[in-house]
Amino acid sequence: MVTIREARIDDIKAIAKVHVDSWMTTYSGIVSAEYLNGLNYNDFEAKWKTRSLKGVFVAEDDKGSVFGFASFGPIRTEQKGYDGELYAIYLLEEKQRQGAGRALLTKGADFLLDHGFTSMLFGS
Repeated sequence: MVTIREARIDDIKAIAKVHVDSWMTTYSGIVSAEYLNGLNYNDFEAKWKTRSLKGVFVAEDDKGSVFGFASFGPIRTEQKGYDGELYAIYLLEEKQRQGAGRALLTKGADFLLDHGFTSMLFGS
């Protein structure tokens, strides 16, 4: 079972781990190994600590372990016809294709609608 909920400050360490681990598996062979090998949890955790968690949602398993996240908010670069944006969505590889990504997207779309946005761009 997956639970989707708003991210909390105490989730930052887990979000950073998912972020790095997802990059390692998703972008292997696309992004240079040198770059990927330079990624580390502490740097990502520090970056996440400087960001607002408004519009960030996590996916957690029945044991309460975070294995995915997605972040949403106002569009960052003007694109005609769009006012909201999916900034990022990452899931650990072993948890993909089980419905958590769809659930994160649904939660984020609801968040955007609840905050007056009418359309969503998938990253820019």
